[in-house]
Amino acid sequence: MAPPNWTQLGDFRALVSPAFDAPGLRKALANLPTLLAGPDAHVLQAGRHVTSRLSVTTGGRTLDLVVKRFGRQSAFKDFWDRLHGSKALRTFLAADYMRSHGIGTVEPVSCLERWDGARLRDSCFVSLYLADTVCFKDRLAEVWRQSTDGSEFQSLLELVADGVRRLHDSGCTHGDLGNQNIELVKAEGGFSGVAFLDLNRARFGRRLSIGERADDLARIHLPY
Repeated sequence: MAPPNWTQLGDFRALVSPAFDAPGLRKALANLPTLLAGPDAHVLQAGRHVTSRLSVTTGGRTLDLVVKRFGRQSAFKDFWDRLHGSKALRTFLAADYMRSHGIGTVEPVSCLERWDGARLRDSCFVSLYLADTVCFKDRLAEVWRQSTDGSEFQSLLELVADGVRRLHDSGCTHGDLGNQNIELVKAEGGFSGVAFLDLNRARFGRRLSIGERADDLARIHLPY
């Protein structure tokens, strides 16, 4: 794989998807910490890694963005990321790979990193907001409680199984394939497919063994 073609945006080095690259977006990305601290940013998930939703107007269109800002880590992990890519970079590259192979996931917009020598001080993955989806974890539990004949439960499992098979056939393992990282894509009368989230542990670009496929399924939990 060729080295990333980084560009400097403010204090960050950044990758920007060609589909969204525009002066207005670059300006917003260069000022991302300020925007995330402002009143227009809405926190979707707090914790060591913070996920926020933010709208940016650029080139005559408004982008509904989700920013995952990864927390700081140990010096050893910074050293590892220097060699193998930060969580933000790995997520960006995995999302780009999966979408190019027809696998459902978020659409990557940018990856940003701020290094201070050997220490990674700040890193963000920016994507479009994934609308019209339902978390597989929540829907599975709901159907398990309410289903009378098991048909919808079976349909959900078949839908997710097909999505995971296509993911693995593309040469990609997720690495953290829990129920909470699988989204069901809404369609009239049900769901049309799945989309995978939280891709920083994903590996891609080679043929997978049966054992690797099985290991990747180990975190999917079924109610009983």
